[in-house]
Amino acid sequence: MKTFSRHLRTGLILWSAALFGSMGDAAETREVSLEADVFFPKRRCVVEFEDGVPHGVCRAYDDQNRLILTEEYVKGRVEGKRGCYYPSGKKFSEMTFVNGLGEGETTTWYEDGTVASTDHMHRGLPHGLQTLYYRNGKKSVETPHVNAVTHGTCRHYLPDGRLFGLSTFAKGVEVRKQVMIEPTAQEYREILAAGKFSGFLKDHWPSTKAGTTQKAAAQTASPIRRGDQVEVKWKDTWYPATVLRIEKRGYFIHYQGYEDSWDEYVWKDRIRAVAK
Repeated sequence: MKTFSRHLRTGLILWSAALFGSMGDAAETREVSLEADVFFPKRRCVVEFEDGVPHGVCRAYDDQNRLILTEEYVKGRVEGKRGCYYPSGKKFSEMTFVNGLGEGETTTWYEDGTVASTDHMHRGLPHGLQTLYYRNGKKSVETPHVNAVTHGTCRHYLPDGRLFGLSTFAKGVEVRKQVMIEPTAQEYREILAAGKFSGFLKDHWPSTKAGTTQKAAAQTASPIRRGDQVEVKWKDTWYPATVLRIEKRGYFIHYQGYEDSWDEYVWKDRIRAVAK
């Protein structure tokens, strides 16, 4: 449900020797089509090769020749900057790689150029402070990570910049929570909107899942009551949940099979009724 990084941490999933046939010795440029995966949309990759492995610049495009990403390989591993883009051409994210693993600061932007998140990576894992931002540029949440595990005090902010809550974690387990200011219904909607921004590039490119979207919309339109078994969306996945109560700030739900610390309020765009 919750992810430690908003986009790909390693540079090793794009290539497989099986995709390219025999491994030649000469330097050449190859073109390869790859299907959509968890992180990226369907794409056509133009890659420089040497001695049978990616070595040089890689650019990926969609079927309309719009740039999806750019990166550079050294002997089969990503090195340096990877830049990912929205269909409009605006930059979506930038991440640095060392020996094929994410290292240092990585940044994601909203399409208007406002920073959406910053992460700190070490050897391919979130290690340091992750900060999420509202569309107005103010901080939403600060979360400390140690080797991809939440550890320390998370700070939660209202859209106007005021600190409204603290949650302390010890090795991934929440041990203390403090709410200093109760958000209004409007503030809570903005908090949810910031939290549902997807760090997966695939989610910002045209989708072929129209049928799934229509089905979700139809189910969401069904009346939802206290005690109902529903599905709640986190990122791009729907999870079974139970509605514990309904308030002006939204539906307070419990994820089935998860501890109570995962309970949260969700707005109507993240919840749908289960067909009976």
